[in-house]
Amino acid sequence: MKSIAIDIGGTIIKMGFIEKNRVLDNETFSSLSQGDFSQTMSRVSEHISTLLERNKLVSAQLRGIGITIPGIVDVNSNKVLSINKKHDAAIQFNFNQWAKENWTQNLVMENDARAALVGEWQYGAGKKYNNIVMITLGTGIGGSALINGKLVYGKHFQAGCLGGHFIINYNGDKCTCGNIGCIESEASSWKLPELIRNHYLYPDSDWAREDLLDFEKLFNKYRENDALAIDVTQNCLKAWAAGAINMIHAYDPEIVIIGGGIMKSHDIIIPYIKQRTDKYAWTPCEKVEIKKAELENSAALLGLDYLLSIKLLNE
Repeated sequence: MKSIAIDIGGTIIKMGFIEKNRVLDNETFSSLSQGDFSQTMSRVSEHISTLLERNKLVSAQLRGIGITIPGIVDVNSNKVLSINKKHDAAIQFNFNQWAKENWTQNLVMENDARAALVGEWQYGAGKKYNNIVMITLGTGIGGSALINGKLVYGKHFQAGCLGGHFIINYNGDKCTCGNIGCIESEASSWKLPELIRNHYLYPDSDWAREDLLDFEKLFNKYRENDALAIDVTQNCLKAWAAGAINMIHAYDPEIVIIGGGIMKSHDIIIPYIKQRTDKYAWTPCEKVEIKKAELENSAALLGLDYLLSIKLLNE
């Protein structure tokens, strides 16, 4: 049977219609992360209806629905416990009620980085491994960990998924989480425009005439040997490598998988982080593999489908 998997991100929502480990059809639309969350979920319902109609199905023919969100999720009760500066009202939203009243369906929920790790573990870059750390580089920075084939949760469901909020600069800037010097406040998409504008070369550079300051442009100018781009890129690479080393020290993985939109420049990112982790991570038994995620936009969707399968087997 088919399932619907929904990845509610800070910028966009990705939705997949899945059967036998394949995304058969999909929808992508703006997440409206600062708006009314009930309205966001109404739009999700509209797009589910579109997928069903397009594939000539009714909801009763589904085996379930999966939802992932960039926050701390109680996976036992399908409740968002905490979320940082996006979709804040998701904490009050009753996802179980929404699934039953609208679709009469089983529901599984998970943190977005954990779901992506499961997808990569089962179908992507992590297929050979049972001890994995995943880092996602995007609007924010996510993390997740799998030890001996089991996701790491901790007592309050936050273990592993706060990798972007490891402190790497206690004299650094304030993060959106309220802490000082997190990886995310040093090198994420939301922080990048400030990093560029505050650079001493900015006022007299071509950057001062740019409206959009993003990582795609940064890496393009890095390849052109732009001095500002080289400096900012090097600082971001060091921050991400420090995050990878912290995750390695915390969870002792065989492999670190790195995903997210910034990984379009994986040819620069992966070799740098590999060189830094080989040199500075305390790994006396063996070096840790550093790999780019393989599934890109479908990792979390396929991970949700797998988690739904496990839930149905255990019921």
